Amino acid sequence: MRNLRVSSFIAFLALAVIAIVFITSHNEPVTTFAGSSDNVSGYAWSSNIGWVSFNCTNDSSCGGSSYGVNVDASGNLSGYAWSSNLGWISFNSGDVAGCPGTVSCGPRLDQATGELTGWAKGLAIGGTGWDGFISLNCLNNSSCGGSDYRVTVAQTDPCSWSGWAWGGAVVGWLGFSGSGYGVEGSGNACVTPPPPPPPPPPAVTAFCSGVPATTQTGQPVAWSVTVGGGTPPFTYIWSGTDGLSGTAASIAKTYVTVGVKNAHVDVTDSAAQTAMADCSVTAVRNNSGIIEVKP
Repeated sequence: MRNLRVSSFIAFLALAVIAIVFITSHNEPVTTFAGSSDNVSGYAWSSNIGWVSFNCTNDSSCGGSSYGVNVDASGNLSGYAWSSNLGWISFNSGDVAGCPGTVSCGPRLDQATGELTGWAKGLAIGGTGWDGFISLNCLNNSSCGGSDYRVTVAQTDPCSWSGWAWGGAVVGWLGFSGSGYGVEGSGNACVTPPPPPPPPPPAVTAFCSGVPATTQTGQPVAWSVTVGGGTPPFTYIWSGTDGLSGTAASIAKTYVTVGVKNAHVDVTDSAAQTAMADCSVTAVRNNSGIIEVKP
């Protein structure tokens, strides 16, 4: 009977030790977030502390400890990441108060520029772990001249986080993307992709004509150009036989000599697209056989 009691006590003691080790190793905060409802997931990497998990859904561990990092509609971060070598890393504004930087302590994603600012902080819960700060942007303490680092979300890949955070001597450089790993966002944790570029303006076309096609000397010829496509306003430059010139869509010219009279017009639209056209008329002597020059 005595041996049975001793065995039962030893079994109870072993279970108690296991429970204590589990609680101590996880140091779970009082307030946690359901990983599946948070919009940041994936892993960051530090050569000093190893992997940092941003969501319990990464390894289906939410049943044991439900945690994750979230970005709200205003770009503010909250929640927790987990490092098995460091403990909990908080992104809650209340936990990062008193940060050493010169700008706002609260971590935030600028959803227009895709740049993160502010800090995260290790939580030394129960007397264990690390309680230092992790800077998400060199602008936090105006140190960009010495080391230009930051965590960003590029519009070209609007849900993938990349870049580096700095955690001092303990964490060192914390990379948010690399070969085979990365931190990913969804919803508010993504940035707005740039709008598609506007379609190019339609090409400019030009067609010119002279009226009448056969004219008598001393009578004016009306030269005109018809423009298609392009983006108005248009500019016009005319040139041609007998000093033809002008800068309007329609010009007039009176010829005093017979022969073929050529016209050339260059058209340019407001987008700097160009087109050109050539046309001609034939000038003959007037019916009386006398060359007249009419104004």
